[in-house]
Amino acid sequence: MIILDVWGAVATASAPLKEISHFCTNHLNQGAGLIYIHLDDPKRDVVKALDSLRKIKVIPTALHYCRRKLNSPHIIE
Repeated sequence: MIILDVWGAVATASAPLKEISHFCTNHLNQGAGLIYIHLDDPKRDVVKALDSLRKIKVIPTALHYCRRKLNSPHIIE
């Protein structure tokens, strides 16, 4: 059996791009294989900058995004 030492990080963020980038860089430098960033306030420039980075997956989580993606009337504001 082969066991791989693979790990990643998941975070919800509403910080400026510089702080989110620092978080991602720090974890990637420590060996994270993938980072999921859920943005509470997904500004277009932040999403674009983070989407361009390898090993980072951006998920906008603003209310309008969740309503559109989930198509659910049960989302609580």
